[in-house]
Amino acid sequence: MWDDFAVREPAEAEARLAAAAAALPEDLRARLPMPPAGEGRAPWYRGTFHVNLPDAPDGHAVVELKDGRVRLETVSAGLQPRA
Repeated sequence: MWDDFAVREPAEAEARLAAAAAALPEDLRARLPMPPAGEGRAPWYRGTFHVNLPDAPDGHAVVELKDGRVRLETVSAGLQPRA
């Protein structure tokens, strides 16, 4: 799991976030308040993250929501070396 602010410089992460928000339909964009440039993450973006999932033939992921907490389990069948 990761977020843009963990793997990119802050300015680059902010630019990617602004570009993604700009690509949304205007009615959705009006509901996403963006912070001024250089002020970090938008409040609605805090706590979001990306999850790398295995390809279906190679594994699976289970997401569970319980007592207000999200649990994520990913399972991979492992890599098969080429002969």
